[in-house]
Formats: sequence, C-alpha cells, structure tokens
Amino acid sequence: SEAAFSWAGCPNANDNSQNFLDKELREAIGLKAAQAAIARDGIRTIPVYKRLAVIDEVAARVGVAGLFDGRGVEAFIAVWKRTMGVRVAVPEELIADADRELDAPMTPGNALKLIAAGGDAPELTVDGTWALDKSGDVIRVSKAEPLVGQSKLADDAANAASMFTDRVLHTGIMYIPFLYAELPVGNDLRAKAALAHQLIGQRLANPALWCTGGQAYLDEAGEKAMDRLLDGLGDPLSGLDEGHRGIVMRGAAVIRAKSRAQLKLQPATLDAKAATVIRPLAAQITQWGHSVWRSLEYFRSPGLAQIVERIKATPVPAGGWEQNPALSVPTLVAKAAKHLGVSAEAATVYLQYLVLLWPTGKNLAQWNGWKPKQVEGALAELVDKELLLEAKRERAQRAHFLPGGWEALKSPHPPMESWKLALYGMRNAEGDPVPPLGRFLALAPFHAMFEAAWERVTSGDVPRYDEVKR
Repeated sequence: SEAAFSWAGCPNANDNSQNFLDKELREAIGLKAAQAAIARDGIRTIPVYKRLAVIDEVAARVGVAGLFDGRGVEAFIAVWKRTMGVRVAVPEELIADADRELDAPMTPGNALKLIAAGGDAPELTVDGTWALDKSGDVIRVSKAEPLVGQSKLADDAANAASMFTDRVLHTGIMYIPFLYAELPVGNDLRAKAALAHQLIGQRLANPALWCTGGQAYLDEAGEKAMDRLLDGLGDPLSGLDEGHRGIVMRGAAVIRAKSRAQLKLQPATLDAKAATVIRPLAAQITQWGHSVWRSLEYFRSPGLAQIVERIKATPVPAGGWEQNPALSVPTLVAKAAKHLGVSAEAATVYLQYLVLLWPTGKNLAQWNGWKPKQVEGALAELVDKELLLEAKRERAQRAHFLPGGWEALKSPHPPMESWKLALYGMRNAEGDPVPPLGRFLALAPFHAMFEAAWERVTSGDVPRYDEVKR
C-alpha cells in the first residue's frame, strides 16, 4: 500500500480525514479505504523532501516516458531502498486489527514496524538526555546536569522522533500483549515483541530520561497541603523561575507554581521503594491521555513479565494458540472436565468462555484447530449442562453466553459477561467498566488467566443466572 501511495505522489497525505482520497482516485491507485489510510499514516512519518528526492531521481534515471512504461518501477524500488533503508513489511490485516482494538500514541502501522525493526529502530535503541526548564517543563538538553536551567536543544521534535521517549513506552505496553494474543506461537513478529520489551527496559534505565507525570490545580487548602508535603520530601530544586518551588527525590521531581503542581518522573531511579512514596502523590495528579505512571506500573508488572516469558518459552507448539487451554494448560482442562462432568472438548470451550473476550465460533475453531461441527457439539453440551445459555446480544457476534450479567459496552470496547470484568478491568465510582490502559486487553498470559478463572469457579464464584443483568 505504501509503495502504491508513494508512486502516486502521496496525494492529500496531510489530510487526517477518513475519506482523504476520493473513490475515483483511490481506485486508480489500487487501494481500498483502509489500505489508503494505512499507507498515509506510514508515509507521513517520512519528510516530504525525502519523498520528492526519490521521485526526482527516478525521473532523472528513466525520463518522463519511463514513469509510465514500467521502467520506473524497478528504479523506484532501488532508489527508495537506498534513500529510506529497507522497511519491514507488516501484514495490513494486523494493522487494521490494531487500529480497531488499541489506543496508542503511534499509528498502528508505525508501531508494528517499530517492533518489527527491533534492534534497528532508533526509538528502541537510542537514549536521549532530558532535564527541566526554569518553569519545570521537560526539555531535551545536551547534558544531564544541571537538572534545571539548561537551554532546550534546537529541532527538538524532529530529533526526539529518532530516540526513545515516553511515546514508545505507551505504545509498547499496548502492542506487546496485543501481539502475544493476536498471533500464533512461533510467529516472528510475536517474538519481536519480547525483544521490544527488553529494549524498552534498557531505555528506562537511562538516568537522563525524565518524563512528564501530570499536573493538578489546587485550591488554597490544597496549596498549603502541597507545601507541607514538599517540606517533608526530597531536596530543594534550585534554578526555577521566581514563584516556583520544587523538590527532587529518588524517582521524581515535584514543582509548584501558585495553584499548579507538576509531577516529573525519572524511571531509572523509580524503584519499588521510591514508588511507595510517589504513588499517593501520583494518585492526586491528573495526566490526560496516556499516563506515564500507569504505563510504568504495567511495564514492570508481573503480568507483562509473564507474557514476555511465555513468548520466549511455552509448551504450545509452533502454529498453536495460547488461547487454547488444551495446549496451554492441558491438566486444567482435565480437571475441569472431571469437575463439570463434561467432555474434554466442552471443558476447553467452557474455560475459553470464562476468560476470552471474543469466543466466537470462528475464533474457537481457529484457536482450537477444530471444524465448525466440533465447536457446535461442545457448545451444545455446555447448554445441556446449563453452563452456557443461548441468546441474542448486540455486537456479541455469538449466540452463547455465560449466565449472569452483561456489559453492553459500545465500540471500541468489546461487550462482555459481567463475570469477566474482574479479569480485564474494574468499575469506576459510577459503576461503569473501566480498562486500566484505555482498552480491554489480556494483561497476563492466557494460561494464568484460565487458572485464575477456574480458581474462582471452584471457590464458589460461579457465573449464575440470578445475577442482575446490567
């Protein structure tokens, strides 16, 4: 798609609308609407002067006639590779799935290509040097010290795009579990997700990395409470503008200017001990969009560590799926079958219904390597045992459900049985389901989630008909 879009001259590449190409032009290029959007997002990361330089050189090589008789295609490929480097191909279907399911700072095409590039991606391998300006904002600088008062480097935005920033952290914590779940065991891109986790961990160890952790606006009582807090934490931060007060401590800096309090985080020194001190403060400070604090917490969580280890080593054979408990936790399937008094196939599907967000007939057949009749037989057995019920529910894409409450969530969130919510998220003060990272994702490996769900069942927390339907 990117090649076709480039060859067409990248028309309307700066238009963010969904229908940025009219139908006639798009079909002339040979792209569907989704393909065109993917191509635009990928190409837009390349400076215009580089794109024009490629076209100019190709035209100079083959002449105007060569641009139309086929000779220009080979020249275009050669010049493109030399100018841009070899770009990693990522399946467009996977990009479309990520666009539908995830919310990250980087576009899906660029995020997946970043992970696919691994050690060749500067965003995963190059450290920057960051500090604070006199008002407390994070800026890119030439040296780590002093922490406050240096001048911001010129062309900061352009240069920062070629090194690790918190945008890569936010993107990584979404895409690592996504690739673990979306691809079968043995897939090369899935393995690259584990490498991305390793490289992000290395970048977070850079002591010159500082990130914006959010801000809060205080009333008069809040200002006094913040001053009392600052009196008992850290060392004074010198060099700030008049009217600004700040402290620096292990893992963070806090700056107050009248009613505004800012939190800055230093991941390299933000260890478990420091986190116990900073966590109550982080809870009071809002960061709109992607929260560095929450991203760091999940990046360093046991769940993500287990996902990465499972990518590296699993009993599931190449080509198989972790979503199939008969492969990922076979002993648990046997226990469930005996406990429920059902076949191994029915026990497999019951565990999948307890845990997975989209246990559609198509997905079950793919994960389990079954024919449609095998899926239908297992479902019928579970209905007969009253472990599942048949119903129609909007956006569910299936006809069978666990008994009990139902969360009729709107897109982009998946609707789900209320019983599953504890595995994926929580409820806010209003009682609405909330995903920890903005989207409902499996934040631990599936074999561990199957075991956790079964533990709930055997402890008496069984999906029941008498739950109130939400």
